[in-house]
Amino acid sequence: MAAAEKTGSWDPALVRTRAKAADGGWQLTGEKWYVPSADTAGTLFVVARTVGGPSLYLVQHDAPGITIESLDSIDPTRPLARVGFEDTPATLIGREGAGGLIMNRTVDRAATVLAAEQMGLVDRALKCLSEVLPAATDSESWRGYTRKLAELELLRACATALWYRAVKHQGGDDPNAASVAAAMAHIGCSNAVRQVALRLTSVAPDLDATVVDTITTRARYTDLLLGGPALSHERLLERLGV
Repeated sequence: MAAAEKTGSWDPALVRTRAKAADGGWQLTGEKWYVPSADTAGTLFVVARTVGGPSLYLVQHDAPGITIESLDSIDPTRPLARVGFEDTPATLIGREGAGGLIMNRTVDRAATVLAAEQMGLVDRALKCLSEVLPAATDSESWRGYTRKLAELELLRACATALWYRAVKHQGGDDPNAASVAAAMAHIGCSNAVRQVALRLTSVAPDLDATVVDTITTRARYTDLLLGGPALSHERLLERLGV
């Protein structure tokens, strides 16, 4: 899915890539940023603007006029790319002007799935912490450890509730409620995974460095994906009419 541009925003109003009718089909000109796994994808779904508004197009990986440039990524196992288009042949998917709706729905569902991955990271981190219990040299140090662990468990419980709510609403009939729930899940789960990653070594200084690095790297990546919590706050306020 190639939707965001250099700003990193998934807001349909900020799409600048253009589509024009040509030879009974369409051609795209512009660029998309932070496209996941673009170098290995056989086809790309691209959101581009026409006079009718943002629309969705299908573009073949080897189409004329397409260029793919790998970008630096926080997590090397999740490659991102910049994709350029210069009069690149494309096929319109669905109705012209419906790309904004598709983009919004995609963000809602992707944010919900991303929240699930973040909760998996939190679960993994807390499991690792429970496996390296500190030596109980005195009751005060033991109380300090359990207090820190309890704070992280509370973060997990709150974020899990937001994720469950988002899953429930994604299958419902109210798109606005689904957007609100997805935005809240992204905000809450991003906060949880960020806080847990930051506190790993302070809770358990002897935790394996490789485990810490893996969890921290993936936590930062998921925190920033889809525009990060800042975009979710904007979407939440917009849906609430603020």
